[in-house]
Amino acid sequence: MEKVIYIEFNAFCFVVLYYILRQMRQTADQQASNLAYKRVVIAVMTGIALDSVWALLNSSPKESWRFISYISDSVYLVVVGLVSCLWLIFIETKLGYATRKPGYRRFRPSIFMPMSLLVILSFISPWTGTLYFLDANNKFQYGPYYVIILIISIFYLTYASVEVLMNTTRGNPVKSREESLTLLTFFALPTLGGLINEFFMYIPATWPLCALSLLIIYENFQNFQISTDGLTGINNRRQFDRYMGTLTDASRHGQIYYLFMMDIDSFKMINDVYGHYEGDNALRETAEILKQVCRNYNAFLARYGGDEFVILVSFLEDAQSEL
Repeated sequence: MEKVIYIEFNAFCFVVLYYILRQMRQTADQQASNLAYKRVVIAVMTGIALDSVWALLNSSPKESWRFISYISDSVYLVVVGLVSCLWLIFIETKLGYATRKPGYRRFRPSIFMPMSLLVILSFISPWTGTLYFLDANNKFQYGPYYVIILIISIFYLTYASVEVLMNTTRGNPVKSREESLTLLTFFALPTLGGLINEFFMYIPATWPLCALSLLIIYENFQNFQISTDGLTGINNRRQFDRYMGTLTDASRHGQIYYLFMMDIDSFKMINDVYGHYEGDNALRETAEILKQVCRNYNAFLARYGGDEFVILVSFLEDAQSEL
């Protein structure tokens, strides 16, 4: 009965991730970050499927299934590390390291060195028992060096989380903070699930929490697309109007607001003389400059329309005299 509940719970999480994958395929959005995210989803779905196979075959009295258990368990351990590795690649792709960091090479060999070690140890474990072994009753048992899997997974997840936090200090303060909290769930929730499974092996925790995190991030993607200007990456007019509608109550508690509106001088000439491609570059560069200006203030930045931008800055009444 416990196995049935375990497998049913995994099946539900698998269906949720499959739904996300179907929705993303229907959007025809082939940005590198979306493709990297899809790889993470597929890897987690693979992990869920193999976890269900483990639950089905674990402690099976049939000796003929012992060989199948060894194969599925070895592949399963590789997938555990692969999910974390793909998550790091997704984070670096999303942060634009391939274009922002001089000399950066996506899929650089150093990323896969821990994974290579994990692959080797996983597939020699049926003979050496390094990471795991099956006892006389075909029951999965931790090997003496099983902790290596946890170290490699946490290494990738921690590396990715540090890069997210470092990027937060350089981006749009409001949006980066919200997006970072969402991305960091893929460190917090799977790590929590892993800790639970260390003490309670037969409770489905790691993969369901991975699926929950991916669902939260997917919903954030959807909201981000609705509220973000696709060209400059900052808030759009719709998000600005929504933000303005939330200020009524806050303004009664000692807050002073300043609204700055600006446009790009001779923007039409840039489009007419150099073409719309250079006009788009001018908009992106302007947005980047404004983001740098807003970084040290409690500011809301948005593209108002065309070449127009708005900045809304709030100060406490007591701090007004310091401006």
